[in-house]
Amino acid sequence: MALTGDQIEAIARSSVDLYRVAEQAILREVTRHLLAGMEAPDWAVTRLGALATLRRTVEQILRVVEAEGAEQVREALAKAYRSGQAAATTGLPAQLLPRDPDAVRAAGVVAEQITRAGVIENLAAALIQDVGERHSNVLRHVLDVYRAVIQQATAVSVAGGQTRRQASQFAYRRFIDQGVSSFTDSAGRVWRLSSYVEMAVRTVTQRAAVQGQTDRLGSLGLDLVIVSDSPRECERCRPWEGKVLAISGGRRGRVEMPSMVGDGTVTVDIAGTVDEARADGLMHPNCTHSLRAYLPGATRRPARPTANPAGYEAKDRQRAIERQIRRWKEREAGALDDVGKATAAAKVRQWQAAMRDHLAANPELKRLRYREQVGAGNLPG
Repeated sequence: MALTGDQIEAIARSSVDLYRVAEQAILREVTRHLLAGMEAPDWAVTRLGALATLRRTVEQILRVVEAEGAEQVREALAKAYRSGQAAATTGLPAQLLPRDPDAVRAAGVVAEQITRAGVIENLAAALIQDVGERHSNVLRHVLDVYRAVIQQATAVSVAGGQTRRQASQFAYRRFIDQGVSSFTDSAGRVWRLSSYVEMAVRTVTQRAAVQGQTDRLGSLGLDLVIVSDSPRECERCRPWEGKVLAISGGRRGRVEMPSMVGDGTVTVDIAGTVDEARADGLMHPNCTHSLRAYLPGATRRPARPTANPAGYEAKDRQRAIERQIRRWKEREAGALDDVGKATAAAKVRQWQAAMRDHLAANPELKRLRYREQVGAGNLPG
């Protein structure tokens, strides 16, 4: 048995939550700076003069989250690796495992020590560096937006007859909807800081869990795994569903192997390696598939992978409703007047009601309230 997507998400959540809180803190600071002296005639001048103060505050938030985040990432990956090892043999028939439990235990300990000192630390270091490189983009983006809101609000209020508060809200709303952005990828998608961190942490956490699982199986002399059958698979991972994969890559294609139950051999179709499947889209951040040990002659492959397109669409609709709840919560937090705050709060309640109706119509789904919090969601808008 392998770790599920929910288990991977639970392990990564503390690291992701730290960045969500940081993003909310930055949003509150920008809102506070824009609101200060809003009705004063020299508002634009004094607000631009406060730019250095805002910079220091945002830099401090990012320094704190960088220091705490590095430690949490290392802890999450180590936990994922240990959990993967523990789950590797769950559900396997005891009579098919090696007979010497002391030797097996010793092999597992050595494998864990070697991997955690090498591969897992490398994964953590690369992730920490990658996320850290986004911080300078975040700082620059926040300051650029702050300047732009002040300049646009002043121009619109003078030329368009709006009050300064109305003009500021109009300009600031675009920043709120986009979030605290970290970078734009090659496909032109704008990634907010918390969304990018969630995607990156979940991806690497899942990889650490699979590493722990495959290391454990390798220490037992087991080199094959099978991809689970998920009724809500996506197009990226559907081609790999129910396929047998090799951990080491030493064998592929149609292979005759000794049966692990009784005498004789069995024919096994090995579709590729775990690394190849992952590179092709399997085990992506929101993947619902898992891997488990494949024992020739003992493991039964599904006759035909099941599909549930209606269930996939229902889950996709749930994610869309979650995005709307988060969007209006952000607008409520960043409102510069009472009308804007009340309007956003009403929209939050409206979409929360839509969520309750959707879950009532699809009882197989469960409500994940943390995904309704500001900053949740690992894909750019």
